[in-house]
Amino acid sequence: MASIRNHAFKRSLLPIVIATVAAVTIATYMFAMPLLTNSPLKTSPELLNLDHYTITSDSGQQNPTVLTMWLRNDGASVTTLSSLSVHDQNPNSSPVTFQMNGMTIGPGTTKSITVDTLGSNFYFSHGILYQATLVTSRTNLSYSINY
Repeated sequence: MASIRNHAFKRSLLPIVIATVAAVTIATYMFAMPLLTNSPLKTSPELLNLDHYTITSDSGQQNPTVLTMWLRNDGASVTTLSSLSVHDQNPNSSPVTFQMNGMTIGPGTTKSITVDTLGSNFYFSHGILYQATLVTSRTNLSYSINY
């Protein structure tokens, strides 16, 4: 009699172990996936990289005032741009800020942003290091620009 009970216990143990492993696997998947994907629970970080930039003069102007930046979105989600501020490394200088009006850059794409600082009386000079700060819907990103 004990042998039959022992045999029945061993036969029922395997399906119980398989069911337990399956339940734990499914529960782990359901709780971990929102953390690993782009979901409302957790968003992926901004990965905008400065591909290259140019600084040129506006037509008819002697001093360079036009900054064009090419930004590559290496992230997994669309990035929405709010504003771009530019200033030199002089601690007494004030940044000039330009609204980006919700411009978006999709994952895997490169877009150019062009701003003209002429109306702000801000001019680029050779040999000066500038800081460009891009405000997005989720963070602030800074890029060093040398002219």
